[in-house]
Amino acid sequence: MELLKKEVERLKGDLKTSRDALKKSLTECEAIKRQSDGLAREYDRLLNEHQLLQNAQDSEDKKDN
Repeated sequence: MELLKKEVERLKGDLKTSRDALKKSLTECEAIKRQSDGLAREYDRLLNEHQLLQNAQDSEDKKDN
């Protein structure tokens, strides 16, 4: 009987450890998702800026000809 009680306590400890690890992992996952979204927005902004600069350069090249 005592052996079963010890096993239950050990399993409860393992469960708590697993839950804590899961919570930490989910928090890290959300942080990575937010970072990824920010990087995607920055990439889109830079792509748009690049396109505007290309268009301006094309306009300058046409004026010079």
